[in-house]
Amino acid sequence: MYRLIKENESELRLEKESGLREKLEASGWGEHDSLWLYEVNGIVVGCADVTADGSHVEVHWISILPSERGKGYGRLFVESMTLGYKNGFIFGDALPKAAPFWKSIGAEIYAQPGGGLQPFELRL
Repeated sequence: MYRLIKENESELRLEKESGLREKLEASGWGEHDSLWLYEVNGIVVGCADVTADGSHVEVHWISILPSERGKGYGRLFVESMTLGYKNGFIFGDALPKAAPFWKSIGAEIYAQPGGGLQPFELRL
């Protein structure tokens, strides 16, 4: 499990978190490779579950607290997940409400009939 910490406007720090992952997995969360928390000024404002291999990152889900949306945290969160993946891609399935976020950061959205989950891909 990883914790992305934003100390101030210019400092982001990524820490490996021990112990918390086991507690979350025991409750059914964090069933994939990596659960990430995004912390700003000591408060967790977002979380994500991702699977990463040498060439791509699959986003199972990502969430930012509603009160913290629109502040650029989602974009920074995605950028931090992709460090070291210069020639790869991110992919996943977006809820219809989340598709505009992915599109705003350059992802291609593949619309599906019926308005359900929308597959996306973002080249790095």
